[in-house]
Parts: sequence; C-alpha cells; structure tokens
Amino acid sequence: MPPTRGVRKPRQARSGNQAESPLAIDADVVEIKIEDIASFRESKNICLFGPSGHGKTTLASGAPRSTFLTTEKGLSSAQTAGSRSGIMRAYDWEHIKAGLDLADEKLGEDDWLIVDSATKMQVLYMRWILRMQNQANSSRSLDIPALQDHQQYQNGFKRFIDHIIDAKYNSIVIFGEMEIPGEDDEMERVPHIEGGKTFQVCRYVIGQFDVGIRYSVSRKLSGPGDTKRIALTQPTDQYWAKDRYSALGDYQIVEPGEYDAMAQFIEMIYESRGEVVK
Repeated sequence: MPPTRGVRKPRQARSGNQAESPLAIDADVVEIKIEDIASFRESKNICLFGPSGHGKTTLASGAPRSTFLTTEKGLSSAQTAGSRSGIMRAYDWEHIKAGLDLADEKLGEDDWLIVDSATKMQVLYMRWILRMQNQANSSRSLDIPALQDHQQYQNGFKRFIDHIIDAKYNSIVIFGEMEIPGEDDEMERVPHIEGGKTFQVCRYVIGQFDVGIRYSVSRKLSGPGDTKRIALTQPTDQYWAKDRYSALGDYQIVEPGEYDAMAQFIEMIYESRGEVVK
C-alpha cells in the first residue's frame, strides 16, 4: 500500500485584516500515524543519464510494466529491442502535464513511468512560460526570458520532478549530460539540468533520486561488432552516480543485445529491499 499522507482538517476561518495577511496564514493541520518500517514500501526512482546516442532509451525500455512519457523521436531502438511499453507522446508542456495526470490516474505501485527526456522537457517548460507571457503581453519575446521568468522556471521544474518522485508509481527519468565544477574544481559529468549560477537546480534534482546511473558505450571493452556499455552506479572523480540500495555494485556491464538489462537492475533493487518484482 502507498504511504499514508494524512487527512486534512479545515482551518478555522479568520476575520478582518488577519485573513488578508499571508503572514497570518497557518499551515494545514493533518493527522498522521506511525507506520511499521519493516512493512513500509515506497516508490523506486532511477535517474538515467549519459551522452546522446549511447542507448539510454533502449536500456530504460526493458523495465517491466512500463509506460513512456516521451518527447523523443528515437523510439525505434526500443521497438527493435522488443519493448512492450506503452507510450504517451509529449509535443509541448501541455502534453507533458496531461501525460503526468494520466500516469497519476492509471499507473499503480508496480508500474514504471519512463520520462524521456527530462532535459528536453525543461526546454519545453521555458517555451511554455514565454508563450504564456507573450499571450498576456504581445511585446514579450517568445525566445528571450525576463529576469523574473527564471525563478518560475527553476522552481516549477523542481516541483515537476518532485511530483514524479512522490508518485505512487516507480520512475526512470532520462537526462542528457553536462559538465559542472565538482570537488577541488575538477569537472564532473552530471545529468543535464539547467538553472542557477551554481547549478543548484541540478544539485537539487539529482538529490531526489534513489539510483543514478551514468550510461555510455565503453570504448575500452568494445571491439568491432561487439559494442559493450557500462552502467556506472557509484560516483567517481569524473562522474556523478548513486545507489541508495547498494544493490548494483560499482558498475554493470551491458552486453550487445542484452535488452533485459534494466529489468535485471530493477530485480536486483527489489531483492535488496526484500521485495518481489510483479
């Protein structure tokens, strides 16, 4: 069963100036209960990132009971891999929101939503903000954001990711890759998430995931006609990665044609939690 989030109690009505002041508004009063941690179950959330064209979509498509919410046209690789995933095409931010609403309605705790790619979705979000501003004021550019637009852009995208993380279903969220300064000013490759002079949006978002996988072709291990890929699951000096479950080791090698690799990763995660994939 999904975690209990509490039952709201209506606030007492206020009168006069007190009701008009935001500073006078109290937080909602909720009822919560203590749950047994041994039987507690929450959704699993995987961040998958890496260079373009290295097979992220194909890897993700091996997830069981999965549905794509996608901006991408490169789903032929998933079809070649024999994926049986459902698909919701997202052409703009309105379609992304509609797809997320449908996922909330239709998907359960054993299902996986594959978001591909969140990097493109962030671009579409800014385009939506600018389109709304232009509709309200025709002198506003459709391409150049104003200073105040950036705050909405950053906070709104964080809220979008939090919605996915807090959903009852599981998720695999796919990003491109970028470099940011890491420890000792060494450059670190992380998911491509824009926002903030110190990349605080990226740092916030990647902190929400249970597992972070950096996925790419391994030039060292591959030979002619034998392209191997590495799913890095523990961080290095050059790459961000994480595994809260300690289920996947330092890395996993994906052999050519191993289209069920993600299903295997998920099974390993469930086993580390004493759970069974359904």
